[in-house]
Amino acid sequence: MLYASDSVLDAMLEYLKTNVVRVMACSALPTTYNEAAVLYNVFTVVMSSADFTIGDHPTSGRQLTVAEKVGSTAITTNVIYYAMCSLTELLYVTECPNQLVTAGADVLLGEWTIRSAVPEEA
Repeated sequence: MLYASDSVLDAMLEYLKTNVVRVMACSALPTTYNEAAVLYNVFTVVMSSADFTIGDHPTSGRQLTVAEKVGSTAITTNVIYYAMCSLTELLYVTECPNQLVTAGADVLLGEWTIRSAVPEEA
């Protein structure tokens, strides 16, 4: 049986909880902070550690739950990625359900989770 303690699984999740100060909704996959913040940015929501909850994942491992937020955009486009950033660094990128956002309208960034899993056998 493979094993990882909760403290090991929580380390990455705790780092994100402590350091993410904004989530940027992006129209393409960002690989740098500049791409997330400028080139592909559709809208940005401000985050604090209170917007994140660490707990057990329903099947195994641990998870970070990211609270629902509302943002607004000045352009009409599709959002397909969420980029989690500190003030200067791209920390984590994930796909989100493809959604069309309309200029001037409020946009819901729904609650979502990041899983930190127990290792699997090769």
